[in-house]
Amino acid sequence: MEQRAPRRRRGNRPAAHETEPASPEPELEPAQEEVHSESDEGFSSEDEPDDAHGLVNVISVGGRRYRKRTVAYSRSSALTWDMPAAAANGDDEPSCAAQEEMTATFACPPEYRKFFIGRQGTTKSRLEAETGCTLHIPDGDSGSVTISGPTDAAVESMIGRLDILAVTAKQALPPTHFLSLPLARRGAGGNGKGMDCHDALEALRTKALVHGQRCAGFAPGMVTRTERFHLTLVVLKLYTPAEVRKAATVLTELRASFSRALAGCSSDGSIALEGLEIMNDDPAMVDVLYLKVGEGPGTEVLRKICIAALNALLTAGLLSSDEAEAQWLMDSEGLLLPPKLHATLVNTKRRAAGTKRETFDARPLLQALGTEHVAQYPLEGSEVHLSEMAGRADDGYYKPAARVVVGAA
Repeated sequence: MEQRAPRRRRGNRPAAHETEPASPEPELEPAQEEVHSESDEGFSSEDEPDDAHGLVNVISVGGRRYRKRTVAYSRSSALTWDMPAAAANGDDEPSCAAQEEMTATFACPPEYRKFFIGRQGTTKSRLEAETGCTLHIPDGDSGSVTISGPTDAAVESMIGRLDILAVTAKQALPPTHFLSLPLARRGAGGNGKGMDCHDALEALRTKALVHGQRCAGFAPGMVTRTERFHLTLVVLKLYTPAEVRKAATVLTELRASFSRALAGCSSDGSIALEGLEIMNDDPAMVDVLYLKVGEGPGTEVLRKICIAALNALLTAGLLSSDEAEAQWLMDSEGLLLPPKLHATLVNTKRRAAGTKRETFDARPLLQALGTEHVAQYPLEGSEVHLSEMAGRADDGYYKPAARVVVGAA
């Protein structure tokens, strides 16, 4: 069943990993000014049902409502001995005062910690002042922070604030993984002239390097390497090993759905890789030039694969509705539709390190290769990967955290 979402977005945009990453450390000060302790006026909490996750706690802060997780915490009684000098000399019995301290462990990726600390520690200091708790943020790769406070309410208040900051952190951090369809297959598909998909894409790359020399602002390093040609299905932010394992399990379980989508096709589900297009409107000022996917029975199979993956990731809590809406298109009835599938040929983000990203004039490339039929790519026997954006496999493609075969094994 296709996913509905409340907001609408139209038009084409590059996949999240084709664009500049968001700033890793946004200004958090104004948001924190709206957060009050539970004893402050305007702060309340309640439980409400959530379709994907059961009960969540909702806090109202300054007229705004935020969802927060329920985090388990433990009581630890730290015994402190009050032993005056007379007692130490045996003149009196020592008195034992039990000071109860509430502690909680807040699980989060290490990448979130800088959002909890803030510039020069200002965010951490304010959180501690507002709640009366102490926030222990370890160095290294620890996947959690520890909260200690005098009361249950104080600890819960700190947890609520960390939850809000965690949402901000995930929105600001760049994607880490994506579901991809590798295109440079050897021994499969091709251009009908004796070249398989790998060789046909290699030929396209060679032509792009030649004709690109006539494009102002062009640099050879901007052209995709043959082994990395792919279609991006869904982009993900997986910042913990547990999230990566869960996504790998979801992909494994999706294999049956992918194969059923292909079984309903009258052919091997081949898709046509043909023609070039740009992400913007001015061919003289281009950041991304891509190879199009033609319409046909195989394209519809691919859309079904995308929709099955999206729904499974949403259900698993590995993708939020906001993240899905940021990547996918929406029709007039509010249904999320797969993005316009494409294989990037040239991306100015790949300029040499330390070089400012600038557009290039793609008109000579569009004139020479704009209508070229590159290859027929068969979905039968293809693979869908859970790819790491920063990792590379031995064959030069993105390192897979998991992979499944579409159709026959």
